[in-house]
Amino acid sequence: METLATKYFIKATDAYPFNLEETIEALDYALSYDETHAGAHCLMGNVCLYYTLDYGAALYHFEQAMANDLNYTDTYYGYISLLLITGEYAKAHRLLTYAKKVKGIRQHRLLMLETELYEREGKLTKAKRTLHVAFLQCLSTVDMEDVERAQERIKKKFKAKRSKAKKRKKANK
Repeated sequence: METLATKYFIKATDAYPFNLEETIEALDYALSYDETHAGAHCLMGNVCLYYTLDYGAALYHFEQAMANDLNYTDTYYGYISLLLITGEYAKAHRLLTYAKKVKGIRQHRLLMLETELYEREGKLTKAKRTLHVAFLQCLSTVDMEDVERAQERIKKKFKAKRSKAKKRKKANK
């Protein structure tokens, strides 16, 4: 049975990300009809994270989404991205570990987020290994292209790291 909250959530999803004004209006209606609607909270969290850059509001909405439905998989992707942006790496590790056990979650997306986490921490070898596993989880050409772009980025960082080490070694002679 479709509730009014779900109806407005679908309208918001249809408008996102091309018409943010309509998206936010529909989400406001959805949350006024059902303040526990995980999908509406998740999408509002994404709007706050990527467009208004209000990380406090994004955190609130992702936490509300998780509090109301731990099986709403889209919440994990946005919440982990928020934790990476705000530098909360320990919390991101814990959430990734938990998210991997949620039924129906796209492992490829989690592995890409895990790669970003390792990359931000400067653990390039772990990032490279995680990308290999992510590649094996890919189910579409688009996903494979995402992994290949990330692999190229990691290779460039390894090369820059080696170059810097060589320069340091020459300076110490």
